[in-house]
Amino acid sequence: MASASTDFPFPTGPVLVLNPDAIAETLKQRREWGGDFLDEVWDGVYVMSPDPSPINQPLAMGLVLIFCETQEPRGATVFPSVNVTDRERGWQKNFRIPDASLYLQNPVKDLGPVLLGGPDFLVEVISPKDKSREKFEFYAGIGVRECLLVHPKTKQCELYREREGAFHLVARSTAKQPATCASEVLGLSFQVAGNKENPLLMVQSLKKPRKVWKLYSARLLRVTQTGRFSNRIKPAIFAS
Repeated sequence: MASASTDFPFPTGPVLVLNPDAIAETLKQRREWGGDFLDEVWDGVYVMSPDPSPINQPLAMGLVLIFCETQEPRGATVFPSVNVTDRERGWQKNFRIPDASLYLQNPVKDLGPVLLGGPDFLVEVISPKDKSREKFEFYAGIGVRECLLVHPKTKQCELYREREGAFHLVARSTAKQPATCASEVLGLSFQVAGNKENPLLMVQSLKKPRKVWKLYSARLLRVTQTGRFSNRIKPAIFAS
């Protein structure tokens, strides 16, 4: 006879856990295997972020490489993922981790494990069931000037700009309406291109010398490491 635990269906929706020991054990195991490196705390509430998919990370990596090429000569500091907070004391109770960010003009204080103050520009790559838009109030509150949301599969993107303490949509680029999302902070534009089967995110410089980067979906490449073959995910970036 099967036990009740095996008969009961595995939950696919929200789960309410009333056993504090179970919560502590889950967090302990998550830390041990490194699954908590993107977890956040929102006003005292521990938020387990969705695990990034194999296409999320290369997209964010590709944008970071473009930002390093175009913004570091302007004096920017670029981060692939970094903790940002709104307070020096008790920062552990309120911080977020954007997928990519850069500081150009905004004031920032390095507290060691976290940065106090908002980036000038940040990217959130949308994950299934994530709450990227619910971070807007926090980001606007710490002085983030612009925020780019990108869907890793469709490459649909949305550019938001801070005004009077809140984020406002500047432009949205989709396959049906590939509008240009032009960043005032970066001097770059973002736009969906390609086709439905093979969409790409096109990034263009707005000033001379003009340059175009095309971010395709991640592709698995076979590479040799000490005589062995292994799969390694790399961003497919083409510049012209």
